[in-house]
Amino acid sequence: MDERLHTLYEQVFEKIDIGVRIINRDEEPVIYNRKMRNIEEMTTADFAGRSLLDVFHFKSEQESRLLRALHHGKSTKNQKQTYFNSRGLEITTMNHVYPIYHNEHIIGAVELANDITRMEKMLRDKRTNEHASHYQFADMIGSSQSFQAVIEQAKRASRTSSTVLLIGETGTGKELFAQSIHSASRRSHEPFVTQNCAASLRALSKVFYLAHQKVHLLGLLTVQDFLNKQMEEHCYSMKLIHYLSTCNRNCSV
Repeated sequence: MDERLHTLYEQVFEKIDIGVRIINRDEEPVIYNRKMRNIEEMTTADFAGRSLLDVFHFKSEQESRLLRALHHGKSTKNQKQTYFNSRGLEITTMNHVYPIYHNEHIIGAVELANDITRMEKMLRDKRTNEHASHYQFADMIGSSQSFQAVIEQAKRASRTSSTVLLIGETGTGKELFAQSIHSASRRSHEPFVTQNCAASLRALSKVFYLAHQKVHLLGLLTVQDFLNKQMEEHCYSMKLIHYLSTCNRNCSV
């Protein structure tokens, strides 16, 4: 690349509020902008004489989407990735990753990153169990035909990934059913998060507002995209959901 053109690109990338990393065929950094350095708390000097896998820790090379793009031509759009820098700092970003072609040959790869570490932590604040729920269907005691019919219906719900609406008076066991459905589902190894929408209305409003502001500025994904990513990896039990309409009005999302 012409030196003046490279300098021009570098100065432009330094100004934008999106993390940008471009590597060449030898996995050497060509562009590593200010935002990306801030996200990873690294400098260009940290990469001197070191490969990407020497600087960052992934579960495997396949976990690095940038290397997959470079070596296998695989593009990624709006996908979450968690990894660690050489000092053990956990980094969570939402990425766009693409291979760079010249004359039909891959000559490099580019990564565009949106830092979502803070939002991830905020959404985890209300986690009630790190890995599983407390109750299972076996914990339910009752022999009436109607009660058994409800249990069977709940078991069928646990075999799908659809949203489940539980309706009942206070004290009828909605929380027990919610946890039992989670325990029997394919997501039983994932966190079960209970959120009281009435008691935590202000906190929810803040989460939605920050998510809206972040994605509005960066333009990498919508608030709905971000929240959908969270729902894919967690099981949320939302109590008193009718209060969410108030949250939406307050935060204008």
